Amino acid sequence: MVVGHTMDALLAPLERLRPALSLYWKARGLTAPLFLLVAGWALTVSVQRGEARGWAIVRGRLPRWLLLVAVGAALRWPGWGLARLAAGDLDVWGHWLAFDALQTVGTALLLAALVFSASRPPREEALLFLLLIVAAVSFGLVPPLAPATSIPGLLATGALGGHSPFPLVPWTAYFFAGCLVGLLAGHGGRRANRVMALVGAALVAATWWQEVGTAPPGDPALIAFRIGLVLVLLAGLARLPPALTSALAPVGRLSLWVYALHLPVVYGWSTVPGLAWRVGPTLGPGAGHAVARAELQIRQLAAASFGRGFADRAVAAGSGRAFHLEVVAVVVMELLQRLDDEIVDRKPDRPAPVGIATEHSGVRFGRQILHAVLHPSDVQDVRVVEMIPGKRPNAVRAKEFVLAEQVRQHALKLRLVEE
Repeated sequence: MVVGHTMDALLAPLERLRPALSLYWKARGLTAPLFLLVAGWALTVSVQRGEARGWAIVRGRLPRWLLLVAVGAALRWPGWGLARLAAGDLDVWGHWLAFDALQTVGTALLLAALVFSASRPPREEALLFLLLIVAAVSFGLVPPLAPATSIPGLLATGALGGHSPFPLVPWTAYFFAGCLVGLLAGHGGRRANRVMALVGAALVAATWWQEVGTAPPGDPALIAFRIGLVLVLLAGLARLPPALTSALAPVGRLSLWVYALHLPVVYGWSTVPGLAWRVGPTLGPGAGHAVARAELQIRQLAAASFGRGFADRAVAAGSGRAFHLEVVAVVVMELLQRLDDEIVDRKPDRPAPVGIATEHSGVRFGRQILHAVLHPSDVQDVRVVEMIPGKRPNAVRAKEFVLAEQVRQHALKLRLVEE
């Protein structure tokens, strides 16, 4: 993301025509789909790990939604047109109310939390997210609405396309696809990793020949192609060594603040110009990458100090209600690392919870203990006289009248007892 934005702002026009950079420019279109899909997957894992259920899931995500929308609106603040904004100029208001990446992620986060709050079985939740994906793609094919004549109308046109760089449709389809992957992948493992790679490869093979390179963002073939590539990429990243994923984890935890501090530096903010205006498209690939790396390190340090101090002020305690500042609930690299973990196929080594019936009947304690017995030097056979079948306990053969003892057979004993 940081490298892509920096190269977009500083790379010279002649350098963009190189074949290698042309291929990179096409692959760079995966940054937003990858970000959205992993964010949806991370939300699913966060809900499954947390203890919140019902409306507590939605309440726990409201602060995060407000934060994402507030940061996104702050990044689009039109300080250059405050007079026109106060006068109600729809062009300036349209610029400010447009849906950018953070607003779309926050809204999709809230919609997905509503789905999880219904506490339906995983299969029904997966079906709901599949329907949401179809709805997002379908509404993305709707022609643009007529220009809005009011400020509320700007929100509707921005959500359905119009002047927004990342409208809700079709971009929320990637977020809901991440939720669907999180539900189907379960606890991960090599098998889930292989299945994800095969599904992604199938989507790529089915759509790559449909001129996806020139398709509009709402084209269904392009969306399926990007989801397939992201799944293949995630399956490949899951094979990274744990040491590398652990080293990259701090970057993932600060992704929101790195993003929020990075955009103003590259493109400017309000009336403050950024590198795109101060330097312009004049650098080569090497110099552009050097600037991007230096900027990433500086932004990471600044985000660590700013984000940590802000995160210490929690609005509500308790599981599922902490005021997390990450865009996603689980670090991206931690998700990728857990894909390579094997599932332990056994029952928990503990008794069943109170009020929950055990799945299997218990095994007697004596059968679980083995005693090692040495062979004795002197063996002596001991025999037992066979018991009469009718007198043994739990007799297999039913007691007939001739075998049952009657009271009159021991009448003398009973009389002596009474006396």
